[in-house]
Amino acid sequence: MLQFRNYRRVTPETIGRLTPVQQEQLTLSGKPVYGRDAQTPAETLEMTFAAEEGDEGEAELWEVVENDTPRYDVWIFDVDSAMVFEAGTATDTGVGMIQNYFVEIRTNKPTDLAKALQNAFRNRPNEDAASNSPALSAYRTAIDAVMSAESDNETRAEDAEESTTTRTTKKATAKKSAVKTAATKKSTLKKTAMPSKKKAKKKTSTKKTTTNRKSRNR
Repeated sequence: MLQFRNYRRVTPETIGRLTPVQQEQLTLSGKPVYGRDAQTPAETLEMTFAAEEGDEGEAELWEVVENDTPRYDVWIFDVDSAMVFEAGTATDTGVGMIQNYFVEIRTNKPTDLAKALQNAFRNRPNEDAASNSPALSAYRTAIDAVMSAESDNETRAEDAEESTTTRTTKKATAKKSAVKTAATKKSTLKKTAMPSKKKAKKKTSTKKTTTNRKSRNR
């Protein structure tokens, strides 16, 4: 299971504390996140912290581990966008965050890795170092809203399915009852009609005998 840890907020003043690989990761994040190539990590942060409608932006770096083994380095920009690299390298995994959701960037679909990262980030244990993470707060708020909506939809779907099942059962019972009733009526009518046929046959036979007697007398 993946786990997020070692949160740090990166600013133009703290670039010097990053390793060469982390600085390369930051540089490579410029175009995918902001649509412009960056030649240095400072240029990426310039786009991040460029004043826009009073929002100076955010840049966060996280370490993602599995069984205490580093697996990914995750950069989160402006709360709802992210780049994911193989741990300790500048190799892009192709997965990132778009509007609070981890997806495969090329297809915009949730791959297994994207789902694992999303679950790990949402359920990351609270730590003092990350207690003021804007991305974490915004992400949890967005995901909680989505999960609540999905729960309501599932409840309505279950209610609708139960209602449909009930109506189908009632309809089947009514149909079975109607068929049984019709069969009973048909049987009763058949039994009632049988004596009439016998009587009619007997009467015809009697009439024939009488005619034969008259013929002989002549």
